[in-house]
Amino acid sequence: MFDDIEIQRRYTRISNRDIVVCFLSLALVVLFLFSCFGWYFSTKFASVASRERMISATITSISHGSMLAYQFSIDGIVYTARVGQMRGREYMIGREVTVYYDPNDPTTNNLREYRSLSEHDHRMMILCICLSLGTAFALVVFLTTKG
Repeated sequence: MFDDIEIQRRYTRISNRDIVVCFLSLALVVLFLFSCFGWYFSTKFASVASRERMISATITSISHGSMLAYQFSIDGIVYTARVGQMRGREYMIGREVTVYYDPNDPTTNNLREYRSLSEHDHRMMILCICLSLGTAFALVVFLTTKG
C-alpha cells in the first residue's frame, strides 16, 4: 500500500518545468489571439477610414465619470451613441464634439478618427506578433534544453 501511494505522488507531482511550459504556452495562445483581434479591428477601422465623414454632435450625458453619450443627426435621422470618455479632454453636457462616422452605416461612429484607431490597433497587432514570436522562441529553447 505504501508503494502505491509513493508511486502516485511521484507521478502526480507537477514540476517547475511543467509550470513554465504551461505558462509560456498560455502566454503564446493569448498573444496570438490578441494579434488576431488586432488584425481584425485594424482592417475594419481602415475600411471605415477610407470613407469616414465628420459631423458635429452634442454631448447628452456623462455617466459614472467615464461613459459619454452624444447625439447627432444625418438626413433627419437622429443617432445616439455611447463611448468611453477620452483622456485629456474636458467634456460637459451640451458641448459640441466632432464625430467620425461611416456614411454607409452612421451607427458606426466614434470621437476618434478611424485612421487613428486603425493605426493604433495595427501597432498593437505588431507588438503582439513580436511578443508571440519571442514567447515561441523561449518555449522552444526551454523545451530543447535539458534540465
